[in-house]
Amino acid sequence: MQPQNPIGQFDPQDPLFVGQSEGYQDPQIITVDGYGAVQFRYSLTGDDPSCNLAVDAAPNATVVLTYSDNVTKAPGLPTTGIEQRCEKAAQLASMVITTMRSRAAG
Repeated sequence: MQPQNPIGQFDPQDPLFVGQSEGYQDPQIITVDGYGAVQFRYSLTGDDPSCNLAVDAAPNATVVLTYSDNVTKAPGLPTTGIEQRCEKAAQLASMVITTMRSRAAG
């Protein structure tokens, strides 16, 4: 959870967008369990990008999830493609939303 970080910083159509300067690539507006989200790829080197998902959790609060293979830490292990990484990030986001709803209903 990133309090004080509005979803606009991840939305390429928003004046708050900082994506290009931060290395965000190919941002796409999607929804996860009814919540607005921005999916983007991220890589400091341009190689082996992670898939990141910024979910609009509340006014001025964003949940950011990252899925990466971490092949640099475990060379030789099979890797997944970016599409599979983004599918895993969306599954993780859905689990986080389910948990947050459950705790809120408490």
